[in-house]
Amino acid sequence: MDTLVNIFKALSDKTRLRIIFLLSFVENHGFKTEDEGEERTAAKPGRRLAGAGRSRVSLTAKKELCICEIMDALALAQYNISRHVRELRFAGLVRERKEGKFVFYCLCKPGDKAHALLLKAIAGGDKEVFSRDIQRLRKRLDLRVDGKCVVGIKRCC
Repeated sequence: MDTLVNIFKALSDKTRLRIIFLLSFVENHGFKTEDEGEERTAAKPGRRLAGAGRSRVSLTAKKELCICEIMDALALAQYNISRHVRELRFAGLVRERKEGKFVFYCLCKPGDKAHALLLKAIAGGDKEVFSRDIQRLRKRLDLRVDGKCVVGIKRCC
């Protein structure tokens, strides 16, 4: 029961919902390189992305985002994103992995049916805001090289 209470507390903030949505989007739709003969999905499932510069983006193996990518996608400061991600980690919704100077985040697997249903419900949130976040995320992911975040903090969007 305490776990569920922590999840509800973590999801009581709009910025945290946007972070969960981004991580969920990447996990469910992923970004794959066209060079590998795989399709890359867009913000709306079923659409393909075109463009020569987009072939560098690859999240096929690891469906995670660097904190700087989340910052740029949400157009918020690092301290703000870090504070919100800490709450999501405490609730068991998000997992962290460090690689050099970069910190990557991904969704934790749902622990029970209620957790899974909550994550599903978030996707039905503010479509307009989520759509803008996904557009900025796509621009930010285009900066990846060989599927890895190499840029750090950069306001690209």
